[in-house]
Amino acid sequence: IVFEHPTFATLPNQPRMQADSEYFAAFHSALQERINGAGADYRASKLHGRNWMRNTILNLVHTHRTVPIGNTATPVDGTSPIIDLVAGGPSATTQLRHRRSFNQAVVCDTAIRPVLGTGAKSVTVVTIDPQAISRLHYIGVDPNMVHLVADISANPELVSLYPRLSFIASSHPLHRLLDVLGAPI
Repeated sequence: IVFEHPTFATLPNQPRMQADSEYFAAFHSALQERINGAGADYRASKLHGRNWMRNTILNLVHTHRTVPIGNTATPVDGTSPIIDLVAGGPSATTQLRHRRSFNQAVVCDTAIRPVLGTGAKSVTVVTIDPQAISRLHYIGVDPNMVHLVADISANPELVSLYPRLSFIASSHPLHRLLDVLGAPI
């Protein structure tokens, strides 16, 4: 889905969902069952928690090189800048085929390559996933074209590649402690 400021443009999914309501109801039920099962599986929670903690600790060495998250968008009419917010997925790829350029783009990590494929020279990318597989979204991406805004628990190998870096953190007690101790997160 591509969102444009000041007006929002989205692809409508409601008609399709209404036309095939039984399929989507069954899909919703099956998805909810899987989510509940994964949440109840202590092994999955333990592995995710271990990766989260490991990555948070390893990423502390990168906090000295963080830059502030600022608004670098250029106002079009002299009053308010236009910032394109881009999520990933097939709908974004379809919408991006019609784009020629971006003034300022803030994208999720799954949309980085399609957005750069439009000719964008610089983008701000948000990544929050602590899993190593997240690095796959960045294959072939020039680190100098990206301002990476990463959760402090993002994959450390990914974080180490990007010279323009800003960390974000949750309200988890460890993140609060790091904030109190002066870590720029």
